Amino acid sequence: MEEFGVNRQTATWPQSLMMCLSGISGLSVGLLQKRYSIRHIAIVGSVLGWIGIMASAFAPNIIWMSITLGVVHSIGSGAIFLAVRICPVMYFDKFRSVALGVASSGITAAGFVFPKLLLYLRSAYGFPITLFLLGALSMNSTPLICLLKVPPWSKLEHKKGSTSSLRPITSDAVVKNPTRILPSLKSRLNTWAISTMIRSPVLHIVVWSTAATHTLDLMFLSTMTDFSKDKGLSLDEAVWISSCFSATNLLGGLCLPLLADRQYLRRSTLLALTQLMTGAVMVITPLAATYWSIATIVALASCFVGCSLLLHQVLLADYFGIESFGFLHGVIGIVRAPLQLFNPAIVGIFRDRMGSYDNLYRFEGGLILFSGLLWFLIVYWERRCLPLFPTIRREDTSKSGTVPDMSTHSRIQSGPDTGNPSVDLPYSRMV
Repeated sequence: MEEFGVNRQTATWPQSLMMCLSGISGLSVGLLQKRYSIRHIAIVGSVLGWIGIMASAFAPNIIWMSITLGVVHSIGSGAIFLAVRICPVMYFDKFRSVALGVASSGITAAGFVFPKLLLYLRSAYGFPITLFLLGALSMNSTPLICLLKVPPWSKLEHKKGSTSSLRPITSDAVVKNPTRILPSLKSRLNTWAISTMIRSPVLHIVVWSTAATHTLDLMFLSTMTDFSKDKGLSLDEAVWISSCFSATNLLGGLCLPLLADRQYLRRSTLLALTQLMTGAVMVITPLAATYWSIATIVALASCFVGCSLLLHQVLLADYFGIESFGFLHGVIGIVRAPLQLFNPAIVGIFRDRMGSYDNLYRFEGGLILFSGLLWFLIVYWERRCLPLFPTIRREDTSKSGTVPDMSTHSRIQSGPDTGNPSVDLPYSRMV
């Protein structure tokens, strides 16, 4: 706001575009995975990421900043965001939640360190040079991304599931155009699987709950500093509150999911509980008036949100398979895009016109509470209505208390007796 002389509503556009397009880019990454390795896609994304930041150093106005930081950088960061989540999902099964938490720890750790660092650089060198230095630091992501590797067993399964090694039937007495039999069958099966998945009520709950939680995370992160200053805190204290958000977010992503990975709770049950607690904390946020009360509220909210966001991703892979992980991330990004694009207008209405964020936090808390109630429906379906999940054996859920990974059922396999392709797709368990 100070650099370009704009109001709060306009100043939130670059960050809203970053969150919006980084999610939608998952859709393109999911489609590009059919032809390119996730590592190659992430390398290109890392280059776009630091180019966008460095170009923002020369931004003459907020529109330029929205294009370079909100569009170019967000597309690149979205590819990296998805790559560092797909790889742990491929490598881990039982402790998948903790693995994703460790993979996400770099983002939250950066949120703990960089607010104070950027504040120091801005006071020492100014806003444009700070962005340029941040872009230079981001260049280190490219060689690190080059270290990512797809698991060898994933490559083997992909090779076994493909039809490229099958010889076509060449007898004219049998068929005139043999090479199109299996591709045509595969196309029909893919269409059927997608239509079945779309009709699943579980998919809609997962998508909308994830979109609502991401929107809450963006809104709370972008307003907590201003909210703290409205309560009488200094700028330095408000920045420390932001660092507290990142630190407890990391704690929630690493420690709370252990309750599910150690099989004390189902992952869906833990997610439902964290959603309810997040909503309750958001509703009482306007009551905080001192430094320690605000810090406590922020710590609790970020801890629960960190766990919720992580469990959403794990359950996305558990319910629909690893091969659909990237594509469904893009679908969630499309759903949450309007919510995040309207976030600046919503923030402006509550803060600039109504004078405070109190009702905004109550509204967001109500949405998350409703999301938690929807997740208890999934918990009930898992326990009582297993036809929604027919690939889960009743003894599996009774012993482990969690939904096992069904990604191994998501490819076209050969029948054990006939050698012909048989269908075993994860989406069939949703109807």
